[in-house]
This record gives sequence, structure tokens and C-alpha cells, in this order.
Amino acid sequence: MANLMNFLNVIQCNIQDYVYVHFNNEQECGLNAFVVPGCRIPGTHNVPSNELVGPDGLLLPQEEIKTKLSEAGFDEKKPTITEMQASILSTILDNFFPNAPIKMYNGSLKEMEIHAPERVSDGVTPIAASLNAFF
Repeated sequence: MANLMNFLNVIQCNIQDYVYVHFNNEQECGLNAFVVPGCRIPGTHNVPSNELVGPDGLLLPQEEIKTKLSEAGFDEKKPTITEMQASILSTILDNFFPNAPIKMYNGSLKEMEIHAPERVSDGVTPIAASLNAFF
């Protein structure tokens, strides 16, 4: 999966405070520590949707959103996958970059934990998984 990130954009887009602590390895993410070794898919970028909306409740200007996407590592030439909670971001990308191949993953990390736990391998190591080393 990590090699695919050279050719893909994979973007998470959750609520700001909740995601930053998980995405930045500051707290466990609530997945089963005995099943997955991390809390995000390696190579993903985080663009919280609430950061794309101004205080008036409207989307920020296009250039401002493009700057935020660029700062998060978005490359419009690469195929892009957003997760389900990133549906607003998927819509924005589709409108701002009409020629970019955009897909939305209609699932969750919890689903990935069940079907492909090895892919959730980046980020903080869950405490319970760390304790396994002692038993």
C-alpha cells in the first residue's frame, strides 16, 4: 500500500479536533489494538472539512482551499481517494479539479480493521498492542 501512495492521493477529512489527535499520533484512535498496528493508513493526508468552510458557513474561496490541499500534499495529477466522511471534500475536488480522477471510499477505518487490518499500520501503536510484548 505504501508504494501506491506514490501514485495516489488518499485523504482523510474528519472533524478537526478529533482527527488531529489521532492523525498526529497524540492519542489512540479506538480501533482494536489486538487487530491493527496503527490508527491510519500509511501515506494518507488529513484535510478536515471544517477547515474548508468560513465563519459564514460558506466554502472558503477556491484559491484558499487549493492552498490548503497543496499544503496537505494533494497532487491533482494523481488519482484521489477520499473516505466516506470526506464526501464534502470529494465534491469540492470534483468541482475544482474536474479532470482529476476522484473516488470516494464508502467505508471506514473500522471496516478496514475487519477486512484488511494490515493496511491500518501507521500512526501511534495502540497501548494494548504494546502490552502484548510483555505476555
